[in-house]
Amino acid sequence: MPRFFAEIDGQRAVISGADAQHISGPLRIRMGEELSIRDGDQGYRARVVQLARNRIELEVLQREELVDRGARTVRLGLALISPKDMDEVVRLATELGVSEIQPVVMSRSNVRDLKAQRLERWQDIVFEALKQNQRRSLPAIKPVMSFADFVAVGAWTRPLVALPGAELKLNAVDDQDVGILIGPEGGFAAEEVERLLAAGFTPVSLGATVLRAVTAATAAVAILGM
Repeated sequence: MPRFFAEIDGQRAVISGADAQHISGPLRIRMGEELSIRDGDQGYRARVVQLARNRIELEVLQREELVDRGARTVRLGLALISPKDMDEVVRLATELGVSEIQPVVMSRSNVRDLKAQRLERWQDIVFEALKQNQRRSLPAIKPVMSFADFVAVGAWTRPLVALPGAELKLNAVDDQDVGILIGPEGGFAAEEVERLLAAGFTPVSLGATVLRAVTAATAAVAILGM
């Protein structure tokens, strides 16, 4: 059963909108039944006391602790790829415990710009993924950056870049706060690799085969989150 986001005030909680419709409709929850809810990073067990199509009122019964997948902070940088593929990465990376996702426009990105609605959609995907896996923290979806700005900011403590043929295997990295940059489907341009190495990024390998961007991003977060 998913853990639904709710507005919680003391011993009372309210679920509204699409979630309320889902609870009263397909899930067929009835008066007196209990649900798992959350408000930010805190979970609760609650009982349904009022049931309507667009609004569910609950009595909060007890706190339930939520936990993250691991103690390591994993930051994912990803070249802008197709909107559908970006949606998939956001969902999977959230389920796997990523701490933040930084979209980056690179020379071979097949998408150069995003509408505000797409960023809002990513936030919706994060919330939906959190309902299922019940992790404690919400990953941050960063505003899209140009490659030049991303390198110049240098926000990561331990910056990595996934490159074919790199000697260091990703699963050998043991830092507790690590960021990894995944390139577009066509790979990094030569000048981008030069700038990343000059900026202190360490090349790492995800294995012997060349992976699609979605697969590479998902695999990287999974490996680092173990």
